[in-house]
Amino acid sequence: MGSSTAIETHVKEPLVSLLSEANPQIDSAMMEQAVVKAIRSGIVLSSHVEFPKISLAAGAQFDRLWVAEADVQAVLTDVYEAIVPFLKQ
Repeated sequence: MGSSTAIETHVKEPLVSLLSEANPQIDSAMMEQAVVKAIRSGIVLSSHVEFPKISLAAGAQFDRLWVAEADVQAVLTDVYEAIVPFLKQ
């Protein structure tokens, strides 16, 4: 267990430093608590195999929401119609 802790510290410190340098508004303690611990204990969740196509199809429809008088229901209906073919694959 001692060597495992030593290895973990050896990897953790450069990671905290690197992340803190890239995000100077977040101090090292916050980076350790919020990011590094989450990386250590997190899990990778699977996604739909066609996610890239779903994202592109939906994104093209969602872009229509950024106008003053957007018809939200129509946009959501179009999003649904655009992604359903990929969801069925």
